[in-house]
Amino acid sequence: MSRPSTIKRLPPEIKKELDRLLESGVPIHEIRSSLQNIGTTPPSKSAIGRYKQNFDQQMQRLRLSRELASTWVRNFQDDPGGEAAKLTVETLENLAMHASSALLEDGGEIDTGGLAVLARAAKDLSLARRTIVDAEEKVRAKILKETSEKMDRVIQSQGLSTDVAAAIREAMTQ
Repeated sequence: MSRPSTIKRLPPEIKKELDRLLESGVPIHEIRSSLQNIGTTPPSKSAIGRYKQNFDQQMQRLRLSRELASTWVRNFQDDPGGEAAKLTVETLENLAMHASSALLEDGGEIDTGGLAVLARAAKDLSLARRTIVDAEEKVRAKILKETSEKMDRVIQSQGLSTDVAAAIREAMTQ
């Protein structure tokens, strides 16, 4: 197995500064200068370049997932029990699983901040699932109530016996 890259071997505070500089769009040669100025031996330009490519891809995926989430949240608010809501929850679950497995495959460690984010996401997804189930139960209860009221009107108008009405009601609620 190959050894970890020079980027992965950087101290966490230096790596955080590198990520901040990359996110700000600072060129590689300026990143190397900044890292030298804070008293560390900077990784090579090619190592930073390889890391930047991966970093840019991850940032692009993050932007895309945020855009999708924003769109789905609007749909979710319009119809909390609808297909868009279900798809949103399933997609977010898949993204969370993909992110955590990718992190572990890369030999990375989940820090407490990352763990807290995943825990919050799991809690939010659980709440979203519960919201969907609650919405579906409300729809079922509403349909059952409306059907029952219509059935009562038909029973009264047709003069059916209470035994027949009870049998119909029993069959409808099973």
